[in-house]
Formats: sequence, C-alpha cells, structure tokens
Amino acid sequence: MELVGSFYSSVQPRAALRENAEIALDNGPENGFAVQALLMFAIVLHANNEFIHARSTLDRAIEMALRLRMFSKEFSVQHGNSCKIIEESWRRTWWCLYATDSVFSAIRHAQTFALRNVIADLDLPCEESEYQQGRIPHPRTMNEYNNREFLCEDKAEFSSFAYLIDIAQILGFVLALDRESSDPLQPDVVDAETRLMSWIMYLPEAKRRMAAHDEDEEIDEVIFQAHIVYNTWVIVFKLALSTVIITR
Repeated sequence: MELVGSFYSSVQPRAALRENAEIALDNGPENGFAVQALLMFAIVLHANNEFIHARSTLDRAIEMALRLRMFSKEFSVQHGNSCKIIEESWRRTWWCLYATDSVFSAIRHAQTFALRNVIADLDLPCEESEYQQGRIPHPRTMNEYNNREFLCEDKAEFSSFAYLIDIAQILGFVLALDRESSDPLQPDVVDAETRLMSWIMYLPEAKRRMAAHDEDEEIDEVIFQAHIVYNTWVIVFKLALSTVIITR
C-alpha cells in the first residue's frame, strides 16, 4: 500500500518501497493476504508500463489463489473469522483477480484468460458504499444474477461489482472469437453479441450513466470501469466483424 501511495507523491522513496515490497512478496507466507498484495503489485506494474512483469506477477497471484481455492464460498467463510466484512473482502479479492485477469489478457490480445473456465461458487460482492460503511447485506449469487430478467423488480438490481464481473465474463466470449472469420452469423459471434446487448439492456437506469451530473454527486467508480470495458469491447467486437484493414 505504501508503494501504491508513492505514485501520488514526489517525495516518497519509491525505489526503496518497491524493493521492500518485492522482498516481502518473495519471502512471505502463502495466504489470501499475499494474493491481495500480488494483485495490487501487478496493477501498479501495469500502470507503470511494465506489462511483462505485471502479467507474471498476476499469474503468481492467480496460481496462489487457485491453490488456496479462493474461488469457493468455503474459503471466505473459513477465513472470515465470523466477520461479514472480512468475508466480503475475500469475495472481492477473488472477483477483482478475475476481472483484472480478463482485462490484462484483452490488452495483450490473448484469446482467453486463465480464470475464465474456473467454476466459482463464491457469492457476489455488495455495493461499495455498503462495504465502506461495514453494512454487509446477505450476499447475492451468480445464479440469481444470471436469472435477473425473471426476478421481481425490487430483486432485479445487483451491485456494480456484479455487472463488472459479468462484463469480464462476456469479454472471454469476445476474446475467443475466430478472428480469421468475417462471418457475422457464426454461432459464437451471435452469442457474444447477444451477451453484450443483454448486459446493457438489463443494466438498471441508475447505473447507465458513467459520470456524475453535478459536483455533489459521487461517481460510481466500479460501474464506470464496467462501462469502459463494455464500450471498448463493443468497438473491438465490431471491428473484428468488419473487413476494414487496420494498420498499426
């Protein structure tokens, strides 16, 4: 966390903080906190344009998380110390790892990402405001989310994090498309397009805006991130189907 903070200060000894962080990561225990630290370090490296190192660091976090079975509901309960806030933290750790893996892979133009096919029974994270205030509601499930069109109106809205997770999953379908084919009617293309359309169609009205209307309105940074991923990959998806040759 000190290393992350150093990027917002010109007086912090960033090189020394980075060295300390790397030593700690290389010699620390294998647990959920180490996964969190590796994930944050990978994001810092990526933001610093160290893409190869960032990917290898993220892979370390992924491998450790899989060994610990952080994708299971059992992990969050066993390591939550009977505290709903800590359990929520573990849920967020896994799903943030999942979303970051998908985005890193997309930036590298990979055709899949490591966690795409991992079957997770972990519940969905709650809203940021609820987490920050320590008011953790009964968690919603991915099965509920996937059937949200059949839920009554007061149950059909999910947390912003849930929509971010969904667009990360959809990203996996877009990445897996046959890039050599220009057939817009191939089943995989139709499936990917349907998923993209459903994402925006079932997005609650309050979450359709990316920015605040006025200075006093707080920006929902999680749904903002989800919109960025959605809009970027709608463009990529359309370009993949076009016959226009793009010269880099």
